[in-house]
Amino acid sequence: MPEPIPREIWRDPRQKLEHHELTGTKGLIVDAARRFMMQHGLRRLTMQGVADVAQLSRAAVYLHYSDRDALVEKVLEWSIINYTAMLRTAIDEHKLLSEKVVAAVAVARAAYDAGEESAWLNDIRGPLYSVESDKILVAIMNAVMPSVAASAKSGELRQGLPIATAAEWIARAVHSIGVSPGVTFASKDPRDVERFVRLAVIPGLVNPE
Repeated sequence: MPEPIPREIWRDPRQKLEHHELTGTKGLIVDAARRFMMQHGLRRLTMQGVADVAQLSRAAVYLHYSDRDALVEKVLEWSIINYTAMLRTAIDEHKLLSEKVVAAVAVARAAYDAGEESAWLNDIRGPLYSVESDKILVAIMNAVMPSVAASAKSGELRQGLPIATAAEWIARAVHSIGVSPGVTFASKDPRDVERFVRLAVIPGLVNPE
């Protein structure tokens, strides 16, 4: 019988931000900060610049966010949520857990590589993938947990492998392969990344066919 899923893991991180932050004036400010960063980069982000983009007063921005760091934190949180949404979309396109993992790694790799072509994404890659890495891992676990639970019920998940453990292993594999250069595979070649995932990650997760 599948193990119960820990309450602290089984949650949708999108709900909090969408309900409390991405609506009303706070949502307008976060979106303005994101748009400012897309044009000018993180380093040039100022509260006045965000206020100008949002067409609000500087005081209004400070009313909702105490300082620049607090606003940047929310932009990073938004980025994680958007990233998780992309993972969910890719995962939901497949039936088998093995294919879902391959798809998730592909999204993670593409999202990271996109930072090299975008000024604002490149600026936030450092804090997003280092300071916020624990939040990214939890977000990925949330994205894959329903699929892992379903695979345990169907018998695809390797016998004896706890659901939460499998979800964390997938999250760590997705995150690590997504942001780290390959040694035995070409990290910028989707086909080579897929080959590596099928050889090195999938066998530890699913029962042999």
